[in-house]
Amino acid sequence: MNPSEVMPLFGEVVQAAAEHYRQFTRAKIQEAALEPPQWNLLAISKDFEPETSSVEKMRRVTPYAAASAFEERFKAAVERGLFESVGDGEYKITGEGCAVFDAVYGVFGAKLAELSAQEPIPAADMERINVLLRRLVDASLDAPEPPDKTRLIYNRRSDPGPEISAMYRMLQNLADLNAFRDDAHFAAWKPSGVAGQVWEALTFVWRGDAHTAEELAEKLPFRGYGADDYAAALQVLAEKGWVEAVDGKYRITGQGKALREEAEETTDRCYFAPWAVLGEAEVEELGGLLTRLRDRLAKEPA
Repeated sequence: MNPSEVMPLFGEVVQAAAEHYRQFTRAKIQEAALEPPQWNLLAISKDFEPETSSVEKMRRVTPYAAASAFEERFKAAVERGLFESVGDGEYKITGEGCAVFDAVYGVFGAKLAELSAQEPIPAADMERINVLLRRLVDASLDAPEPPDKTRLIYNRRSDPGPEISAMYRMLQNLADLNAFRDDAHFAAWKPSGVAGQVWEALTFVWRGDAHTAEELAEKLPFRGYGADDYAAALQVLAEKGWVEAVDGKYRITGQGKALREEAEETTDRCYFAPWAVLGEAEVEELGGLLTRLRDRLAKEPA
């Protein structure tokens, strides 16, 4: 296996592991009467600590979402007592907010500890996965590009430390590497000069996942933009010659395809550069271990 073949296993392992804890953490979130956007606001804001949270910071890590969406979520969270305003658009998580977060992550950690104890693969193999993944995380932190590693640096703050279960540490490492890929991709498309929602609209048209503003709004309701906003985004793309309207639907142009593929190649080049810390045999080993773990997690009942 080469790095580009191993990387998809990251998401597959995360999804397989999630089947063992998702229903329990969701139940805890529902017990706190939180909607997913409110929970996400709380979880991401915990990564900012000891700094305060704000709309600006949320958009730094999620540039594809509307500022108004975060403003509404903060307002609702303050009313719920999860946050308190500390002025100048900054918010601090309250004791109640911390209690909700700790309750959910307490369940999360307990279920991962149970899963680790069951040893879907031998403990030594789990440790080996974590050794290899952590080397990739450390190399990503030390990499010269991209110079802005905002997402990775914030995500590292959620690391619970070496005493936590092997499964928990693995998911932390995988989340860190996903955050680094976000940093790499942001650096790749930022020079295009378009806003986040415009770039995401281009991506959806490029992939064939959406062809109209209505489809974009339907598939991305959590971003906080409506069909009118995406219509404006598509208009920007059309004016640049990156998409074109045909019979009421948008499709990628040759220029747009070349631009989007160049950004993807730049992202990959930046993201995979730190993988040089692993030899070919180690990359192959990591791929094999993750494949076995994924398959075992899929077979074990939640």
